[in-house]
Amino acid sequence: MPRTLAAAMAMPLEVCAAVGGFLQLADGIAANPKNLEVMLAHILKNGHHEIHRATPTVARPKFIFNVIGTKRRPELVLDVFPPTLSTGRWQDNLTIMRSMQPATADGLLACFVDGRAALKAMARGLCETCGAMEPPLKRLKGAGLPVCVDCALYASFDL
Repeated sequence: MPRTLAAAMAMPLEVCAAVGGFLQLADGIAANPKNLEVMLAHILKNGHHEIHRATPTVARPKFIFNVIGTKRRPELVLDVFPPTLSTGRWQDNLTIMRSMQPATADGLLACFVDGRAALKAMARGLCETCGAMEPPLKRLKGAGLPVCVDCALYASFDL
């Protein structure tokens, strides 16, 4: 994953600065360095932040930020879990996606991009082959594939 917005956009810095001024995390929340730094400071201060807006009747995915590494070189770890109800029990081993980025504003933005990609991948569904295993696994189907990438690679060897 590119480490900076300029590297991600593959454009001159002046163009990136102009385009970056229009990026938004959500309506009314610009993806500017100031806003990203405020959010990053909150995550770094606590070392852990969970986002889960499920209710007893509406299942939603869960996002967990953790800070690892040293004080000089901290890293952000974003884990995305499949949707569950707020009354359900979480299983930490059912992570749908994990993103590890440097603990910078650009790293936080990269985590948001990876998290959004995971949400889109969840819409493709889970691999039925992995779900039939013992113990069952929850892996997302690969883009354009009827199964997950692991199962597609495994099947490529006629196993």
